[in-house]
Amino acid sequence: RGDSRGIEDQPSRLALRTAFPSRLSAAESAWLRRLEGVPLEPPELIGPVLTASPFADARGTAADASAAAAAAAAAKSNSAISPARAFRRGQPPSRMDSLSRLECPAWAWPHFEDAFGDGAIEQVSALRDPAPLDLRVNTLKTDVASALARLHNAGIDATRTPLSPEGVRLARRLPLHTLPGLREGEVEVQDEGSQLLALLVGAAAGETVADFCAGGGGKTLAMAAHMRNKGRLVAMDIDGGRLDRGSARYIKAGVTNVQRHEISAGSDSWLKRRKRSFDRVLVDAPCSGVGAWRRNPDARWLRRGPQLEELLPIQAQVLERAARLVRPGGRLVYSTCSLFPSENERQVLAFLDADREFKLDPPADFPVPLSDGFLRLTPARHGCDGFFAAVMTRVEQ
Repeated sequence: RGDSRGIEDQPSRLALRTAFPSRLSAAESAWLRRLEGVPLEPPELIGPVLTASPFADARGTAADASAAAAAAAAAKSNSAISPARAFRRGQPPSRMDSLSRLECPAWAWPHFEDAFGDGAIEQVSALRDPAPLDLRVNTLKTDVASALARLHNAGIDATRTPLSPEGVRLARRLPLHTLPGLREGEVEVQDEGSQLLALLVGAAAGETVADFCAGGGGKTLAMAAHMRNKGRLVAMDIDGGRLDRGSARYIKAGVTNVQRHEISAGSDSWLKRRKRSFDRVLVDAPCSGVGAWRRNPDARWLRRGPQLEELLPIQAQVLERAARLVRPGGRLVYSTCSLFPSENERQVLAFLDADREFKLDPPADFPVPLSDGFLRLTPARHGCDGFFAAVMTRVEQ
């Protein structure tokens, strides 16, 4: 599997379209457009090309070249038989009709069933819906009521987000440059689920807080506002370039209490010297990202970066490393934008089993009810991106 590169004498886009079901996703259409202008013949190559496509798993691995060729031949001869139906005759209906309709790759489906059981179809279906445009109001510069009023005065239909007390949701997506307050740092584009994760950390003025996998700084900005620019907030990441790109955002938002640290891949003396010194540590671990498929549909087919089986040991290592920074009585929050138990609950339970100094400690009062001590957000249930989080406390000796 992969993209279309490296396959010689590919069939035309027309031939491929006859082999695919008639309803193509946006990602599939974009992939097929890349094949425009290549020769129609020989039809025997259609099957191998489909097998090499990013959609092979969900389409039922199109290894049956004869079925694909029959579809192409039917299209050329104006046969009364639908090309899509002709192709389906050579494929298992359950894989073709179910996973294809859900736009769910075969590798991911068992993990969704693991997470949701009989509710998996509803959850995966919701990942195909358009994602809303949410804004987080920067309370260092304004408040939600004022931000809403400014949007309404500009003729933009917007309401408060149903769960996050800091959020605004637009009725429809608009070009970002048209949004009042964005350029001035009064609002930031941030999904409601991401806002809730930052709130779960509970960062307060005067504390020492770490955003261990800060990336571009979205949650760092939110926590800085919660701290009212008082205390010390350290944005950390193994990618120094991403940390650097966050600097302009901090300035625009009026944030002054953020420091940056690029984490060394090996031993990091800076981290060692700060062992057990942070009040709160957020670990937004690298993950499969399936909870954000609505915003990046191609990600379900074009699997870039480490695969799931490679991510699991990385997540465990990152969590263990970040935990060393938490002081006795301090809070550790592990989060992902995944919906898979192997990346979420099982990672946390394995960590707690290995490190007896920490205990699961969910907040008693939070905008979203926690289940079994965990925060689980899904597009189907909450309307935001899919997220998981667990709150733990280092036990005081």
